[in-house]
Amino acid sequence: MKTIARHRIVCFIVFIGVLSCIEPFEIESRTFEDALVIEGTITNEMKHQEIKISRTFLLNENEPAIENNAQVSVVDSQQNTYVFSQNSSGTYISNTPFRALNNTTYKLFISTTDGRQYESQNVELTPTSEITRLYAEFDSLNDNVKVFVDNDNANNEAQFFRYEYEETYKIIAPKFEPTFNVEIINLDTSEDLEILLTYDMILVPKTEEQQGLKICYTTMESIGIRQTSTSDFDDNIVFRFPVRIIDKDDSVLRERYSILVKQYVQSLESYTFYKIINELGGIESLLSENQPGFVSGNILSLNSSTEKVLGFFEAATVSSKRIYFNYTDFNLSRPEYFYDCEYSADPRNQNHLRFDYRITGEVPGTIPERLILFQLLTESNYKYWSVEGDFIYYIVSPECGDCTSFSSNIIPDFWED
Repeated sequence: MKTIARHRIVCFIVFIGVLSCIEPFEIESRTFEDALVIEGTITNEMKHQEIKISRTFLLNENEPAIENNAQVSVVDSQQNTYVFSQNSSGTYISNTPFRALNNTTYKLFISTTDGRQYESQNVELTPTSEITRLYAEFDSLNDNVKVFVDNDNANNEAQFFRYEYEETYKIIAPKFEPTFNVEIINLDTSEDLEILLTYDMILVPKTEEQQGLKICYTTMESIGIRQTSTSDFDDNIVFRFPVRIIDKDDSVLRERYSILVKQYVQSLESYTFYKIINELGGIESLLSENQPGFVSGNILSLNSSTEKVLGFFEAATVSSKRIYFNYTDFNLSRPEYFYDCEYSADPRNQNHLRFDYRITGEVPGTIPERLILFQLLTESNYKYWSVEGDFIYYIVSPECGDCTSFSSNIIPDFWED
C-alpha cells in the first residue's frame, strides 16, 4: 500500500516548466547576482505564441521572481511586429496568433519597468521533421514502460531535436459511494462539544453532480530537458529515443494513460545552449549563491555589455503525436491507487476509518468517536463509504472517495476510452 508524499519543492528556473526541481535544504544565502531569465520559443504553429520572463532567485526563496509588466514584442524581417501581453500566470502571450515562416528572420525585444532593454539575435525557422512513430514497450529488465519516438530525416536538414510531453491519466476513486451521502441532523450545540456532541446521521441520495465525482483526469507537463541529435549518423534518423520512462507500479498506469509528445527541431546554437545547461545539472549548478558558471545565450542587454542574461530565443518547427495505452497491454499487474484506501485497524492509515458514532468519550479513557466523526465529515470533507448495522460508519478520506479532491472530473476534449 502507499500514500502520496507531499513535499515543498524549491524550483531553480532556467526555463520555467523546462528544468527539473530539487527538494529544499537549509542553506545560508551568500553573494548572489540577479539575472534576467528568458524562455522564448516561437513555432510554425498558428497560435498565440508565448514568452516567459523571470529572474534568478535565492535558494531560500519559495517562488520564482516573475518579471512583471515588461514590454515584449517580436519583429520579423518583413517589418511585422507582434506585441505580447502578460496573462494572469505571468506568461507573455502574443496579442494575435501568428506562426514563424520560412525565409523570414525574427528578433525578440524586451523592455523592463526599470528602463532596461534587451534584444535577441536574429533567428530563422528550423527545417521541418515529422514524428513518424510514437510507441510504448515494457522493459522487463528494468520493470518499466518506455515511450519511444522515431523520425526519418533522410531527405531534410533537421539534425537537432528537443522533446516535451504532456501526459494525461484517468483516475477512478476506489471508495466512491455512488448512491448516498450522510447528512448531519438534529445537531445540539448547547453542550460542551469536547465532552458530548449530540446529533443524528441519515443517508440521503446523491445529486447528479455528486455522482460525477468518481472518474477524473489529471494532466501533467514534462520537466527537464530531453534532446537528441542525428548529426553523427549517416542515415539522419531518430530511432527508439526514450522520451518517458514509467515504473510498472506507478499509479498513473492504474487506469488508462495517454501521452502527447512534441518534437522541436532546433538550430545548432539552441541545441548547444540547452545541452550545456542540461549537462551542468540545470540552474542549480549555474546560478546558485556562488554562481560558479554562466552560459551565454543569444539575448543581450542594450544597456550594459557586462549584464548577464540567461536564455535563448528560437524559432522552431514542431511536430506532435499522441498515443494511449493501458497496463493490460503489457500484461502487467494493476498498480495500486495513489492513496492507501483499504480499511485497516492500523491507526496510521488515515484514509479509511471506522467509527461508532454512539461513543461520546464520557467514560474516562475512551475515544470521543462521535466528535471525531463529526469533525472529519464537516471540517475535513471525509466521505461516507458504508454503514454496519445502525451505528458503525466507515468513512474515507476525500482522495479515496472523491477524485476531484486532487484531480478534475472534466473529460479532456481529446480523450479516447
